[in-house]
Amino acid sequence: MVTSYVLFKILYDQSSAGSRTFVIEPETGLITTQGELDRETTSNYTVSTRDKLVSDVHVVYETNLNYFTT
Repeated sequence: MVTSYVLFKILYDQSSAGSRTFVIEPETGLITTQGELDRETTSNYTVSTRDKLVSDVHVVYETNLNYFTT
């Protein structure tokens, strides 16, 4: 029997002062913030993620997604 699972990872997080604003749960893909977002100091955010379907045998597929907020 082959076991498969999906892994999620943040590839790029364009945030103020170079700190990571966003965090992703590797097993569920849930993206959350590590603090408050302040529209007056940062007008938009860009986050890129990768999801990867992995089996016991090999990587089945990978997808990159980009998120933009304004």
